[in-house]
Amino acid sequence: AEDVDETGNLLLRLDDGSRVSLAAGEVTLHDPAV
Repeated sequence: AEDVDETGNLLLRLDDGSRVSLAAGEVTLHDPAV
């Protein structure tokens, strides 16, 4: 699933529930277990 938040960052939600944010050329992985 793709989504864009209020700041215009592209958010990708993976099947395992984690999220990947793509902003300013950076890739940030958000681990739902944290």
